[in-house]
Amino acid sequence: MITPEEMSKIRIITPISYGYNLINKLHELHLFHVNNYKKGELDNLDNGMPLKQAEELSKTLLTLRAVKSSLSIEHKSMARCSTFKNEKRKIEKLHAETTETIKAITNHEEELKRLKNTYTIVEALNKLGIDSASLSKLQKVAWFIGIINEKNDIKEKIRKIVPIHELKMTQAGGEQLVMLLVQKGDEHKARMVLNESGFRPIEHMSETAPQLKKSVERAKKSLEASQAMLKQLREENNNFLAEQEFILEEEIKKAELPLQFATTAQSLIAEGYVPVKQLEEMKTAIHDATKGNIHIECEKPSHHDDVPVKLNNPQAVRNFEVLTRLYELPQQIEVDPTWLMFITFPLFFGFMLGDVGYGATLLVLFPYIKKKFPEGKQLINVLIYAALVTLVFGVAFGEYFGFEHVGLETGEKLCNTGICFHKEIIEAHGEKEVVYSFPRLLNRAHSHVNILGYEILTVLFLGALIGAAHLNFGFLIGFYNVWRAHGLKMAVLEKMSWIIMEAGLVLFVLSLMTIIMIPIWAGGAVFMLSLVMLYLGEGVRGLIELPALFSNMLSYMRLGAVGLASVGLAVVINENLAKPFLEKGGIFIVVALVIMTVGHIINIGLGVLGPFLHAVRLHYVEFFSKFFQGGGKEYTPFGTKAQMGGE
Repeated sequence: MITPEEMSKIRIITPISYGYNLINKLHELHLFHVNNYKKGELDNLDNGMPLKQAEELSKTLLTLRAVKSSLSIEHKSMARCSTFKNEKRKIEKLHAETTETIKAITNHEEELKRLKNTYTIVEALNKLGIDSASLSKLQKVAWFIGIINEKNDIKEKIRKIVPIHELKMTQAGGEQLVMLLVQKGDEHKARMVLNESGFRPIEHMSETAPQLKKSVERAKKSLEASQAMLKQLREENNNFLAEQEFILEEEIKKAELPLQFATTAQSLIAEGYVPVKQLEEMKTAIHDATKGNIHIECEKPSHHDDVPVKLNNPQAVRNFEVLTRLYELPQQIEVDPTWLMFITFPLFFGFMLGDVGYGATLLVLFPYIKKKFPEGKQLINVLIYAALVTLVFGVAFGEYFGFEHVGLETGEKLCNTGICFHKEIIEAHGEKEVVYSFPRLLNRAHSHVNILGYEILTVLFLGALIGAAHLNFGFLIGFYNVWRAHGLKMAVLEKMSWIIMEAGLVLFVLSLMTIIMIPIWAGGAVFMLSLVMLYLGEGVRGLIELPALFSNMLSYMRLGAVGLASVGLAVVINENLAKPFLEKGGIFIVVALVIMTVGHIINIGLGVLGPFLHAVRLHYVEFFSKFFQGGGKEYTPFGTKAQMGGE
């Protein structure tokens, strides 16, 4: 049986002066799963302190991220990890250049905005024919030139207060340019009305419109030059910044790793786990990295240790780890259920869907989806396996997009070409019809089996049999798990008692029906013995769960029921909805094809969702409860993307 990879518990002691050498090598090896030290676990030793370069690295990383933000660089490259080289000066220089360039852009933008506003106002003044130099020579007339919001109508307000000598208004960039002339004695009253309307006076414009136009163009060129400089900085340093960010993050992790170690005045003490197969490789590597200044202790983990789990499956089986992780990782001493799901999940899915047309459609669709959504490739690979099994069961059931036969005329034409199907008489809608049925091993919609005088659909009976076999296999795996963890006695009492109980019950029923010639009390005795064993193994909880065992077995009848629902819907689409239009011929054939296309697309969608959820449920609820506890912790060795915060 496949179990998680065996781990060795390891303790490493090295002088503090060799701490970075050790940490750097552990990071490079990607083998050491760090066991976070909690103060008091080892003779009240304290946790270690970060390495001296941690603070400087953190400051450099903050500076780098400020540069990335200024340059609008969002992505984070995790593709490679170069050898660490201190690029602090280059990053600080780049930060200064970026800050200076952004400041220049801001200044140019403000200057351009000011020049554009001034140009707009000068053009408006020219449009009104105003010469501010001539107005300043007037002695008996007070003048006002400025801007108000275009919604304000001051003409009537001013007339009510003072006589207007002259009033001109025009648009100026979404606002109104106003020129007002009043007698000197009315100057104060006019100013009050203007101020109430949000009047903003304009100072004397020394530049002409052509001069301002040239200034605007110069400001635009200066702004574009600064923006080009910023773009150049972004393009030239994009990869450098992304790589340096990753490298700095790694170096900070290395520098802060001693926080998870125990420490003495002179030494660092690291505890963790390493796969047994790679233990010697790691020991040799860290011994060389520290020039022999190291002490290593190895031992087999106890049942009380929080041992990390590294799943150990072949490539094909590895895809199904996504289903295991959806539930929980196994504990170190448990059988990994992934390989079991690799066998039974596609079988359950294919048994429920079981249609050649649907299976073939999914085999075309799923690779396309995997290409579009590569992040979900593991789950899609699982569904591809399930689609292959669907194809096989479709042949066994003789179903092709819900069709199980062809008509008499079509069947005879095919037979004349050498393709002969089985000729039979079926009854549909109260009428008998001669058809040619596709080859099949089982007609799941009509095949029955007689059980104790009752006619039961064969697929439902098969579902119950599959459930009995599946659950008892779960008990056998549970027996193995308990044997490894607690010994043979507890394995027999906790898990074998269930199988003995079933055997006793079967013997009792068969002897009661005189199918086998043994005393009735023999089966009853075996059954009672199993109850005693179950009580000794699992206590009252085990006895309470007795009815659940039989309900679990019956739950597997959904394998047939879900498939029958899919068949029923396909028949409705073909026979009840599409066939009447096909019989009319002509343009109605197109209508029938549309109905079948839409209907089968819906049925395929339901046919994927239903079997997937029910197959998962049968494993998680019925099957796993017989042997699987879970709760394992992922093996994340120091230096891997998962450990380093990678995606």
